[in-house]
Amino acid sequence: MSETRKSQNWLDEQIRQLIGDGNVAHLRGAGKPLVWEDESLVPPDWQLAYRIMRQNNIAPEWMVLGQELYEEEARLRRIVANIARDYAARLQTAERKGSAVLEKEARTRWQEARARWLALVADYNKRLLTFNVSKPSQVAQRVPLDGETLLRETLRVYGL
Repeated sequence: MSETRKSQNWLDEQIRQLIGDGNVAHLRGAGKPLVWEDESLVPPDWQLAYRIMRQNNIAPEWMVLGQELYEEEARLRRIVANIARDYAARLQTAERKGSAVLEKEARTRWQEARARWLALVADYNKRLLTFNVSKPSQVAQRVPLDGETLLRETLRVYGL
């Protein structure tokens, strides 16, 4: 057995011994909630306010908005996938049946869905702008969604 392999086996054994049966009752602080008191990234003039908010389970408005935006972006991505999937299925049905009427209907529905989608993205981007101007300077700005690009990329997934 190579020296590297022996070292790896020894290290694996040490880790298994440390983990043991998963019983951590003997560790300091066991059974108590974790306390996150590190305020090193909070500007000194905000530390008291953050401490009070944390102790009362209150988040700054920009944090709440930021979380809502993450959830909204995920929802928008699901919507665009559903729109593209529906469009691809309708076009495929129209082609399979050789129906110009079904194809026209699919394209009309697509244009309506596309317009609704772009309106949703515009609303999201307005809220994102509010987030970007209200967050502290230490927090990275978020990039607005490009509705047309997301549509094109999603359509490509469905071969359109």
